[in-house]
Amino acid sequence: MRIGGLLGPLLIGVVTASSAAAGVIGPAKASTLANANAFFHPCTTVGSLAFDGATTADGQNVDFVIPAKKAFVATSVSVKVHGLTAGTIADVTIDIEANGSTSNPLIEVFTAPANAAGEAAQSFTLPTGVAFLPPAGGKICAAVSSGVVDSASMYGYFAPAK
Repeated sequence: MRIGGLLGPLLIGVVTASSAAAGVIGPAKASTLANANAFFHPCTTVGSLAFDGATTADGQNVDFVIPAKKAFVATSVSVKVHGLTAGTIADVTIDIEANGSTSNPLIEVFTAPANAAGEAAQSFTLPTGVAFLPPAGGKICAAVSSGVVDSASMYGYFAPAK
């Protein structure tokens, strides 16, 4: 019993100190959770799509808008590509397009090999998140090295822009 009595306060102290130093990663409130979908509207890169739609908690499709003084922090991404040769692996990038130019990729992932129908997909998690803050008139885009982006979704939250 004596050992348990000593370790309990010690472990609580370690957890408290660690949590305070590291801070909180993730949304502070459920209302800051968000998703961005890319289904219909292309960006300027051939085969790309803009993340310009969102689905609300009650299932309504709305425009994806990053609120003023906020950034969108993506924590996971799913993407589906078509128009590939069977066995091909597509290089998918998520970037920001503004004023006719495209940023360096903020996220890059390779799909699984394409099936016989030329389709490939990939889902992945971003444990620390990736922040997106496009300039006015800019948009977040999913682009692919070959084939065409069929659909893409990002899940995350809105955080204060610093």
